[in-house]
Amino acid sequence: MKSPGLLMSEIILGCLMGALCGWHVPRLIQPWCQWHSRRIPIAVITAALFGLMVVRITDFWAYLAFCVLCTGLIALTLIDLRTHRLPREISYATLGLGGPLLMVSAFISGDRERPLGLLLGAGGALAVMMVLYIVSRGGLGDGDVRLSPLLGAYLGWISPSAVVSGFLLSFILGAVVGVLLMIFDSANRKTALPFGPFLAVGTLVTIVLPPSTLSLLSGGL
Repeated sequence: MKSPGLLMSEIILGCLMGALCGWHVPRLIQPWCQWHSRRIPIAVITAALFGLMVVRITDFWAYLAFCVLCTGLIALTLIDLRTHRLPREISYATLGLGGPLLMVSAFISGDRERPLGLLLGAGGALAVMMVLYIVSRGGLGDGDVRLSPLLGAYLGWISPSAVVSGFLLSFILGAVVGVLLMIFDSANRKTALPFGPFLAVGTLVTIVLPPSTLSLLSGGL
């Protein structure tokens, strides 16, 4: 177990690295939208996420992978909020960079279950979102479907219950915000809300939650 001093040093280092990455996120998303005036809030959010990942993810290679995920999801969230798009380039690049890092982590630790969980999580999430995409008849965007394997892979690497909890929480958040917007006359039944931010928040919250809380959300799976 790490000493409090060492853990605090790692958290500070993680926050600094997150602030640096977050500062450059607006440059990453320039092909799709502009966020020049909001660099500081983005850097602060990214720094906080990197710091939280230090506490939740103890393996170095896995930590790097989850930092890649945080950066990618922040970029996708900003683009979706402004343009209602989730560029496949960012979704695929995040999985392409983070997936191998997760595999390296599992290989070094000798954990054979995590790679299987990663693959099953990615495939299961894609299958479920494809069904919802067909049933919703356009209510769910194809960008959300393309994002689902990325989220499922990371959540599956943690545990099967994390996959269930992450997507369940995302849909609950989306429903609650949608209802609140209608109550305050800021939206109606036909208003198209970007779902990417809810998927991102649901996933990130699930990652930092304690395992006991995940079990409650997923029904004990």
